[in-house]
Amino acid sequence: MGNTALITGASSGIGTELARYHASKGGDVVLVARRENKLNDLKAELERTCGITATVIAADLAESDAAENWIIPFLPRKLVLKISRKAMEKK
Repeated sequence: MGNTALITGASSGIGTELARYHASKGGDVVLVARRENKLNDLKAELERTCGITATVIAADLAESDAAENWIIPFLPRKLVLKISRKAMEKK
């Protein structure tokens, strides 16, 4: 796959399985959830078994500034600009 997926809710359930699937195809992952210990366990598993790079972001996305403080800094600038343009078009 060779690309990076940002996966929210990655500490359990569907989020964990999506991370495993993407990593099994060779894609790197950015794992986001509140439970840092679970994210670190998943990071270690994926890097060991799939040979990919996993980044952990422990954040509560229900907080109003979570995306600005935790997610956007990890996104490629080109993608952030695309998201910003889409947001402006909808106003």
